[in-house]
Amino acid sequence: MLEHRFEKSGESAVLSFSGELSLEKIVEFRKVLLEGISSANNIVIDLLNVDVVDLAVLQLLCSAHRMAMASGKSLSVSSYPEPFTNAIREAGLSSYACRNDSWRHECLWPEKVALPAECR
Repeated sequence: MLEHRFEKSGESAVLSFSGELSLEKIVEFRKVLLEGISSANNIVIDLLNVDVVDLAVLQLLCSAHRMAMASGKSLSVSSYPEPFTNAIREAGLSSYACRNDSWRHECLWPEKVALPAECR
């Protein structure tokens, strides 16, 4: 079972995850993300206690972000723990992954996280 917590306050919600976020848990992760997006206008994803992140999770987060933005909502990540930043770098994601130029300033993958240390 996916370890998560959902806290809603007015138009905002915080989705906190812990443990392993991987392909094996992607269906449940998607369900939780969709519930968060449908129930709030401002969604914050807290990944501070996540140990493992894989490409499927990154792709789903990116898709959820585009869906939220297209609906006039915001979806952001509150922190980038090392397993998450490593997965972003290994996947080659950056703020230039956003296809819509007007959304790039709100991309989930900040340039400072996506770039290797030697390139910052």
